Amino acid sequence: MLSFYDLQVANLIAGGGGIGLPTSAMQTAETYLRAYWDFVGEIKNGTEDIWFMPPEGGYPILAWQAANRFVLANDQMLDATPIAVGQTISGTTVGATGLDITANGYNDLLDVWYAFDCTTTGKYTITLTGVGFDTTLGVFDGKQNEIAFNDEFFGSKSRVILNGKAGKRYYLRAAGIDGQSGGFTLNLTAGATQAIQGDINYDGKVNLIDLSTLAENWMLGV
Repeated sequence: MLSFYDLQVANLIAGGGGIGLPTSAMQTAETYLRAYWDFVGEIKNGTEDIWFMPPEGGYPILAWQAANRFVLANDQMLDATPIAVGQTISGTTVGATGLDITANGYNDLLDVWYAFDCTTTGKYTITLTGVGFDTTLGVFDGKQNEIAFNDEFFGSKSRVILNGKAGKRYYLRAAGIDGQSGGFTLNLTAGATQAIQGDINYDGKVNLIDLSTLAENWMLGV
């Protein structure tokens, strides 16, 4: 595992085997995640949860030093609250910890988790509505790979379409842009409602796949 030191504090050009970085990088979780540090809030680098990144900012600390911070039952992915098709849940991210693990979210580090066990292959619409804060909604697989993401692009809601497969468990992540937190409602329904203008294949993203699908439909006269 790589180690680091703060160039602006140490005032050194080279350290004893460590990599010198500016303070801003030293206080950013992504620096350590790329170096495979095992943090609370992620599982890709391990599940021992050795390190913790304070939501208020600063350098990483050891997880045992933050043991009293975990006040929400579904603060971690592996402790996700179950949600079923047709269910609407009221929740909150106030008091949550976490990491910014989304590919497209902006500093949405305070998160809570829900688990959906899919029994029927098909499309599902997931909607997150915040109360007084700008939400982000992500869907992940069991290895914490991001499947779909939205950040209130759909009016005042964050909405994604999940192409669910029977027998799979999906993890729904509720958070807020730029560290915002607050109360919310989370709804899961069967079927697809277009989440984003231009999202032709209802996967919660607008990308080259949508462009190719549009071109194919045009060629076929659909």
